[in-house]
Amino acid sequence: MSSLAGGVIAGISGLAASFIQGDAAESAADTQANAAAQAATIQVDAAREAGQNAMQAASVYGDTILPAAIDYGNEIRNTGRAYSDVVGNNVNALRGELGAAAETQVNGVYDASRTAQDAAHAAHAARAGGYDAAERNYLTESHNAYNRFNPMVESGDAARAAYMYNLGLGEAPEGYTGYSKTPEHAAHYNDTMRAVESGFAGQGAFNSGAMLKAKQENASKLHGYHFGTHQNNLNALAGQGSAARGSQANILLDRGAYRSNIAQNWGASEAAAIQQAAAARGAAQEGAAGIRANALNSGANAAFTTQNALAVQRLGDDQRAAGLYFDGRMGGAQAGLQASGVQGQQIAAAGNAAAQGIYGAGNAAAAGQIGQGNAYADGIGSTAAIINALSPYLSGKTGSTGFKGIYG
Repeated sequence: MSSLAGGVIAGISGLAASFIQGDAAESAADTQANAAAQAATIQVDAAREAGQNAMQAASVYGDTILPAAIDYGNEIRNTGRAYSDVVGNNVNALRGELGAAAETQVNGVYDASRTAQDAAHAAHAARAGGYDAAERNYLTESHNAYNRFNPMVESGDAARAAYMYNLGLGEAPEGYTGYSKTPEHAAHYNDTMRAVESGFAGQGAFNSGAMLKAKQENASKLHGYHFGTHQNNLNALAGQGSAARGSQANILLDRGAYRSNIAQNWGASEAAAIQQAAAARGAAQEGAAGIRANALNSGANAAFTTQNALAVQRLGDDQRAAGLYFDGRMGGAQAGLQASGVQGQQIAAAGNAAAQGIYGAGNAAAAGQIGQGNAYADGIGSTAAIINALSPYLSGKTGSTGFKGIYG
C-alpha cells in the first residue's frame, strides 16, 4: 500500500511539474520573441536614421562643392580673360611701337632721299652755272669774230650792188659815183689827156679837131680798160664780202653747234639729276613701303600669335572651368551615391536585424512549444505511471485490465 501511494504521489508530482514547466517554457519563449522583435525594430530605426543623415550630408556636400566649383571655374575664366586683355593691350602697344618706329625709319629714308635729291639738283645747278659761263664767254668771242667780218660783208655788198648797177641791174649803192670817179681812173685820165693836149699844142693844133678826136679815142680806150678793171675789182670785193659772210655763217653754225652741245650737256645733266632724284624718291618709297610692310607683318604676326595664345588660354580656362564644374557635379553625384550606398547598407542591416529578430523569436517560440510539448509528454508519462501503479489493484477488484475495468 505504501508503494502505491508513493507511485501515485510521484505521478501527480510529475504531472504538476510538467504543466508548470510547459507554462514556464511558453512564457520564456514569448519573452525572448518580444525582446528579439524590439531589438530588430530598434536596429531598423537606427539604420533608417543613419541612412537619412548620410543622404542629408551628401546633399549638403553636393550643394556646397558644386557652387564652389562653379565660382572657381568662373574665377579662372575671369583671370584668363584678364590675362587675355593684358596680352591684347601689350600687343596693341607693340603694334603702336612698331608703327612709330617704322614711321621714324620712313622719315629717315625720306630725309635721306631729299638730301640726295638736293645734292643732285645742286650738282646740276653747278654744272649749269659752268655751262652758262662758258656759253657767255663763247658767245662774246663769237660775236666779236662775227663783227670783225661786218666791214668786209658791207663792202662786198656795196661792190656787188655797184657791179650789178654798172651792168644795168639794180640801183647804184649809196655813195657810189661810178668807175670814172675812182682815183686811179681820174689820175690816168688826166695824165693821158694832158699828154694828148701837149702833143697837139706842140704841133700848133691845140683844140683842133684832130686833138678832140685823139681825146675821144683816149677816153674810149681808158673807158674800156678802166671799166673792166673796175668791174673786176668790184667782183673781187664782192667775193671778199661773200667770203666774209660765209665766215659769219660758219661762226653762226659753230655757235649753234656749241649751243646744241651745251643744251645736250645741260639736258643730260638735268636728266641725270632728275633720274638721280627719281631713283632716290623711288628707293625712299620702296624702302618706306618695305619698312611699313615689315611693321605691319610684325604687328600681324604678333597679333596672330597673341590671338592664338588667347584662344589657347581661353580654351584652357574653359576646359579647366568645365572640368571643375564636372568635378563638382561628380563630387555631388559620388556623395549621393555614397549616401545611397550607406542608406542601402543601413536598410540591409535593418533587414538583417529584423530577420534575425524574427528568426530568434521563431526559435524562441519553437523552443517554448517544444518545451511545453516535452512537459506535456512528461506529464502524460507521469499519468501513465500512476495508472500503471494502480492497475494491479484495480484489476483485482473489477476483474478487468487497465482503464476498461474502471470506466467499463
